[in-house]
Amino acid sequence: MGARRLLLLGGIGLILTGMFFGDIFAVYTLHQNAAQVGTNLAAAANAALSGNRHVVFANFRNVGMFLENRGTKVDTHVHMIDFGYLALLLAILQPWVSFAESWKKKIAWVFLTGGWLLPVGVYLIHYVGLAHSPLKAIGWASIAADFGGLLVLLATLAYLVGLGLRFRSEGASSRADDLLNDRSREGRLLFAGGVALILLGFFHGAYYAASDLYRHEAQDYSLLAQMSAGAAAGAREVVDDALVGYGQLQGAKAVNIAAHAHSV
Repeated sequence: MGARRLLLLGGIGLILTGMFFGDIFAVYTLHQNAAQVGTNLAAAANAALSGNRHVVFANFRNVGMFLENRGTKVDTHVHMIDFGYLALLLAILQPWVSFAESWKKKIAWVFLTGGWLLPVGVYLIHYVGLAHSPLKAIGWASIAADFGGLLVLLATLAYLVGLGLRFRSEGASSRADDLLNDRSREGRLLFAGGVALILLGFFHGAYYAASDLYRHEAQDYSLLAQMSAGAAAGAREVVDDALVGYGQLQGAKAVNIAAHAHSV
């Protein structure tokens, strides 16, 4: 179990776990969470119409709780998969890292420890909160997640240093590698398909950023302002229209961002 194999297996494990977690989250939490956000936002708007500020505050607290729950789950899913891909990339580069195999293996363990610690810490943020934390604004789960990110950063920097040392030495670029030299039909098919998916995701993201992103941000602010003004004026129809438009806008944003991210 050398450093390359350790990073390959650990990276594949991170990616598969992140994918399964994302599927479970999408089925059992994502849509239900979005419905709760919409329900509480509508309840807050209706409470504002009747002048009940305590109910407004309570519903906005609920909205914040549901958004934090969703955000930590999404971050867990994304970071786990991203760290898995980074592990695969570092595995490919191992023959050109100018360290002894024992040191490369130790660095790989540091990377994988951080790669698992950060998403698990992020997942626990919503449940642990600030309980027994030595800091006022950061809980133990956030501290663990930040430490995991630091481990990943240090391990990646260490491999980059080893890579730089190798390329400073004479003849480093002429080294052959069986993994990179593979030209099988399956390898070419996966490589071409992967490049096509990445380019499709990039083009879609660029198109969305150029044509819709800033317009959606302006609509976001406009609809919230319309909702607030309608509640202050007691115009229920204005509030209801703003709520419907806001829900449709959030759905459009979520679909475009998810399509872009998953394709890449």
